[in-house]
Amino acid sequence: IFTIFEKGGNNYRCRKYQYQRLLFQNYRDLKLSLEAAKSKIKVWQKELDTLVYDNGPKDIKAIDPSEIKASYTRPPVTEIYQRIAELSTWIANEKIIVKTIEQELDKLAEKAEEMASLFDDDLLLTVFNLRFIKGMKLKDIADETGYSHIYIKEISSEIKRKLTQNITSYQKPTASKSQA
Repeated sequence: IFTIFEKGGNNYRCRKYQYQRLLFQNYRDLKLSLEAAKSKIKVWQKELDTLVYDNGPKDIKAIDPSEIKASYTRPPVTEIYQRIAELSTWIANEKIIVKTIEQELDKLAEKAEEMASLFDDDLLLTVFNLRFIKGMKLKDIADETGYSHIYIKEISSEIKRKLTQNITSYQKPTASKSQA
């Protein structure tokens, strides 16, 4: 993410607002990535459990010879163990990714709560949550809240103004510079 600091309040605010927009987009993307990672873990864990259960020791007396299907050929034991090891590694790595994503989401949630504390009105807070956290369109927010689209647009502008004022109060640029 590049943030360009320039002299002149409007340019600075515009760039920092874009940064905040990216912050919230990042939050939504992380939420989706978290759900995808958890889904991968479930699928891999199910396959792992199936491999371990199907290829583990069994009681020979419990097998009914009429249920044995001749068309099934069991893969070699080495392939089964390799797949089990591969799945175990993938699951462990994905759990690390899940933990990392959850930590990032916690940090972003704290930042969002800090920003939400700027709004003393319930409608401002609702629009902030729906627009910036959940990523809804203004028209959809208007439909959900029962207010007109124009009024929600004004509320959204007020939120942007408050966010911009809050950002500029944290740090005012002194000269033109670029930071990565």
